[in-house]
Amino acid sequence: MALQLAAIAVVPMVAVSALALERIHREEDVAAEGNRLIADVELRDDIAAIYAPANLERVALSGLTAIDDLGVERGLVTEQTGVDFEATYESNKRVLDFALRDLAQQHANVPLLGGESLGDRLEQIIVDLDEQRELSARFEAVPESINQVFERIDATLAEALTSIRRDPTQVRAIGDPPELDALANVLASAGELSQAVVSGLLSPSVTSTIPVVTVTAVHDTYVGEYKALLTTEDAREFDHVRSLLMPPPARLIYGTPSDANVMVFDPSAISELSAAVVNQLDYLLALERYSSTFHDRQLDDAHRQAALANERASQTKWLVATIGLLALLLTLLVLGSTAVPLLRLNRRATQVSNGDIDPEALPVRGPRLIRRLTTAMNDMLVTLHGVELQIARMSSGNLDRADDIDLPGAIGVSMRHSVRRLSDVTEQLHRSEQLSSAIVEQAADAIWTIDAQNRILLANDSAELLTGVPEQDQIGQLLTTFVDELAGETYVHCADGTSRKVLVASSVIDSDGDSVTTVIAHDISERSRFEAELAHQARHDQLTRLPNRFAAMEHLEQLLADAQDFSLLFIDIDGFKSVNDTQGHEAGDAVLTEIAERLSRRTRAAEFVARLGGDEFIVVQTNGEHIDDAVMLGRRLIQEIELPYDSPHGIFALSASVGVVRSDPDMTALSALRQADTALYLAKERGRGRVEQFDANLQSNIHREAELALALRHAVRNQELELHLQPIISLGTGLIDSAEALVRWNRPGVGLVGPNEFIPIAERSSLIFDIERWVLTRVCSLVASWRAVDAGCTTRVAINISGRHLIEGDVIGALDIALAATGADPNMLEFELTETQLLEDFDRATAVLNSARARGITIAVDDFGTGYSSMSYLRHFPVDSLKIDRSFVARSTEAGYDSTIIEAVLTIARSLDLDVVAEGIETAEQLEHMRSSGCHRAQGFHLARPMPIADAEAVIFGPVIAVSTP
Repeated sequence: MALQLAAIAVVPMVAVSALALERIHREEDVAAEGNRLIADVELRDDIAAIYAPANLERVALSGLTAIDDLGVERGLVTEQTGVDFEATYESNKRVLDFALRDLAQQHANVPLLGGESLGDRLEQIIVDLDEQRELSARFEAVPESINQVFERIDATLAEALTSIRRDPTQVRAIGDPPELDALANVLASAGELSQAVVSGLLSPSVTSTIPVVTVTAVHDTYVGEYKALLTTEDAREFDHVRSLLMPPPARLIYGTPSDANVMVFDPSAISELSAAVVNQLDYLLALERYSSTFHDRQLDDAHRQAALANERASQTKWLVATIGLLALLLTLLVLGSTAVPLLRLNRRATQVSNGDIDPEALPVRGPRLIRRLTTAMNDMLVTLHGVELQIARMSSGNLDRADDIDLPGAIGVSMRHSVRRLSDVTEQLHRSEQLSSAIVEQAADAIWTIDAQNRILLANDSAELLTGVPEQDQIGQLLTTFVDELAGETYVHCADGTSRKVLVASSVIDSDGDSVTTVIAHDISERSRFEAELAHQARHDQLTRLPNRFAAMEHLEQLLADAQDFSLLFIDIDGFKSVNDTQGHEAGDAVLTEIAERLSRRTRAAEFVARLGGDEFIVVQTNGEHIDDAVMLGRRLIQEIELPYDSPHGIFALSASVGVVRSDPDMTALSALRQADTALYLAKERGRGRVEQFDANLQSNIHREAELALALRHAVRNQELELHLQPIISLGTGLIDSAEALVRWNRPGVGLVGPNEFIPIAERSSLIFDIERWVLTRVCSLVASWRAVDAGCTTRVAINISGRHLIEGDVIGALDIALAATGADPNMLEFELTETQLLEDFDRATAVLNSARARGITIAVDDFGTGYSSMSYLRHFPVDSLKIDRSFVARSTEAGYDSTIIEAVLTIARSLDLDVVAEGIETAEQLEHMRSSGCHRAQGFHLARPMPIADAEAVIFGPVIAVSTP
């Protein structure tokens, strides 16, 4: 009854309080909206303060840049037009800087698109703006760069405004004034209008009138939208500002191409446009002052609304507090009659929760519901007392009288079930203990149980097998007698004096208050041996058993870390590829193994020998005091490598080239290897079978080559390469039947750079791919133009293909792209390659050349006679012609010259039905000799020099070159 009365008194109070709380939340929301509106208006005000100075400076900087581009003095333009861009720029610069920095500081954390903050974006813009100012001061500013900076300012302000605009469908107590967004659009479009008018003044043309008309229309639209939101009084104030703006001059809107020229030289036109620019600048300043005043009024209004909302919220809180106090007093009055019985019940419930189960009954008094509760408590106390007695019997081990438990209801059933279950579990635990003991005895790992003093209490059979000590003899001994550590990887000492590596884990077990530790040892000696073997394999070459590249780099890094001086010898076997190609890889592996043994035998114990891979080896000499010692060692090693090798195919010899570098404190292991490799490359270039050392001169050449490579990369991108043609003459008819395409580099400030200087650099980098793709496209375009002029034209153009492009690149892919793009006939193309390039990768070269011939392209072997000059490999290559090297042609008319090589080349060509071209014809005697020897075609300075395409076309399709025929 008391609780019912309390409910009747409290429920209305609670309902009133809930309504009041809801009202508080609404008022607090209104106050928060007011504060948000203040922040939004402040942000809009700070943004609006930027539009005018930003547009003024943009107009000024753009004007100055345009004047500088015209090459006219800035003062002269000011004198002629009356528009002083410099004064406008200087007076406005500080205003813009202050406005930008104020916005960045006051609203730094406003989020923009992409997660960037407004403060961070503006700081970067300020840096970019200062850079453009400096460029303008040096007369180096570019209009596009200036526009990009100010367009970033406009975009950033637009993003900042977007961040504060709310969902128009969301109802708020205080809304964002729409006039603010409309005014922002007016300010932004006014700046665009000023920029368009200035562009019309400085770059008068018909096209410049288009943005003036467009921007004027956009600005008028935004002005109309803004005025529609204003009161009559505010509209009059804005109309006063608007009246300052004059219409754009008619010359900018209705001009013609002839008008554009007049505007440049007509003083009246210049005066009219200058006045328009000044008017635009004045209009921007007036708009800025109006915007500042308007935003101040909006901010004052926002402050008033926020203050009113805060006051209402405070009043509502006082009302709720008063209602709550009245409700509390009434509740205490109603519940007073029920407090004493409830406290009595609470004390007895607390005693029960603390384990004090007193079966004495509580007095049954109070309202009817309280009396029922007291009676239920007394019954519960009797039941709990019975449960307490039964638990005491269970703890004493008396589990045989489950059926004698006399407790009421479900608790009696549960107690009887628990006693039976406990009895079953006890029996299972006894059996599990026996099973665990058996598992420990049969475990594969050694298991000990030790006491707190590390004395062995128990050892299983595996512990006896591991140590070789019987279990009875281990009991009582310290476990550390057998095991070094009780955790991690350690060693077990066996009875026979040996040790085995084990992985040990231990855990502490509390047993009847005494602490014992179980220690398990797993034998990992076999795994450790396997890991050591893997580590050795990871650092050693499987073929030669020498340390590999990984171990070599570790060794060099350690020497450099210890600041130990050393010399590094980089060895490459000359001619090894021919062993693999002619005798097979098995013979090649045998040679590499023999070379490794010779290097190890020839070096001292303190010198480190490793194989990097393929036919590359290194030797690290630490006992030499000077690089000359390393050079002498390199020569001895070359002599050792040059000793004959015996194989099932016969005895043969090899040589080696060696690059040497001396360590210095600034180098790394990788840089040491690269420098030695560079010296090795120089040794190969200078004739192989020699030692070259890396020094300052070589470093200088490397830097020069790197600079030339960089310039060449720039040349490829900027179309500095030129294509020249050298005509090739048919010795039978005396007519030009083909030409060879040659690349020339017309380097700015240098002139033509010879191919011998830049082609090797291109071949050592990927640039050769870009250059040859360019040549393919250029030649295909050229022959296609010839065929377009003369459908019967068959003049073929030969293109030199590098070995690297042939083996590593996609020559056929580049060819197909060029043919598809130009529509050229592939039958008018020829590929030239050297003997050495063809033999670098026989299978790959054959496949690529077969694909080229399938498309109708002929194949020529260049510089024939300087390499293998073997009929055996020529039979397998898809070759159409041979070109006799100019070195043989040059000596062909010398007295006593043995022409065996030329005759051999011609004999090979006749037997294989190949065409023969003589290169380097410098004299009439050479021409006559080669023709009488049976050559089919010839080229050289005596006949025609390489020349630009236009000159070559005049020769090729002009009068016949005078070449007498028999």
